[in-house]
Amino acid sequence: MDRVGWIFLGAGAATFLLRFSFIALQGRLGTPRWFVALLPLVPVAALVALVTPDLFLLQGRFHLGARTAAGLVAVGLAAWRRNTLLTIGGGFLALLVFSAWPGGLP
Repeated sequence: MDRVGWIFLGAGAATFLLRFSFIALQGRLGTPRWFVALLPLVPVAALVALVTPDLFLLQGRFHLGARTAAGLVAVGLAAWRRNTLLTIGGGFLALLVFSAWPGGLP
């Protein structure tokens, strides 16, 4: 097996052991209440961390443009309606409108 194969095998084993540890230790260790209360916020925080740079950076520099405006529209729709399809569709529609704006966004 070459080096890449060993890397894949090691990464797979590490992932398995990490996930298995939570299953094996379930019920044996007490989880702090504050930790359990914050767990539902993890997916939102991860999504924000992934999406935010794409909305505010262009070629590594701060930039406000069509993507930023469309992202703000999508955030507004999500807060207003809490509907995933409306948020995605409205964000895409806003991106199309703002991208086609004559002369760019004001």
